[in-house]
Amino acid sequence: MTLTASNSKAALTGVGASVLGCLLAPVADRRDVVGSICLLLLVASIALPAYFFVFGIKRQDMVGDWMLETSLVKRIASWLASAAATAFVLMLMQRLF
Repeated sequence: MTLTASNSKAALTGVGASVLGCLLAPVADRRDVVGSICLLLLVASIALPAYFFVFGIKRQDMVGDWMLETSLVKRIASWLASAAATAFVLMLMQRLF
């Protein structure tokens, strides 16, 4: 089974990263071992899915101007937009309720 990157998977990855960020940020802000472990988990839970579902580029495809491919730029924009929208909705819900 191969993992392929798409716009919908990038958007779902952004939603997941935003939800995990909102949930783990208060714990990761602590200045002890638990905070450091939660910070590492937060970074790993954002970076690993983003690598597979947003970038999704094989090693042999990383030649030339691979960062300027329109499909990659669209996936990155989808990932960031969905993460920002989810964070906005979560903060709005937190303020209202």
